[in-house]
Amino acid sequence: MTRERNVLLIFDEVQTGFGRTGRAWAFENYGIEPDIFTAGKSIAGGLPIGVAVVRREFGDVFEPGEHGSTFAGNPLVMAAARAGVEVLVNEGVPDRARAIGDKLMRILEDELNGLKTVLRIKGMGLMMGIELKKRADPYIDKLMNAGLLASVAGGTTVRLLPPYCITDEDLETAVRALRSVLSDSS
Repeated sequence: MTRERNVLLIFDEVQTGFGRTGRAWAFENYGIEPDIFTAGKSIAGGLPIGVAVVRREFGDVFEPGEHGSTFAGNPLVMAAARAGVEVLVNEGVPDRARAIGDKLMRILEDELNGLKTVLRIKGMGLMMGIELKKRADPYIDKLMNAGLLASVAGGTTVRLLPPYCITDEDLETAVRALRSVLSDSS
């Protein structure tokens, strides 16, 4: 549709990219190739970085000096980004995220689907959500007190973003906390 209408397709991969969804970039899960995509956050291991990847045919949009960035290419961040890319490739981060995500999805479905507060479990790779039948925010502090960091997405979803290096013991702890807190119907 964007090609037919001569419109650029731009994806924001700042949170979804760099292996989180089980592919290097989330758009790869859908067989779509954007004209431009942005990335950041995890590429430099937490150091501030922003990246825009542009298809070759659009690469002449800027002339030298027309575009600047607060986070543009300082040596420390570029070294961190290089190390991040090496970890992504050498440690098979996307494959690991997909495998752990699939395992966690099965466990969450087995452990949580029967709870009266849970509507459904959703996600891709290590970007997951537990959609509730009511507001999720009352559960976030309870989860933190039970040893699990989570956030709210869309009002009714408990959002989970575990790291790719999570252990089986950590998964067990997370699931135990979720089951305990989400079983509480208050």
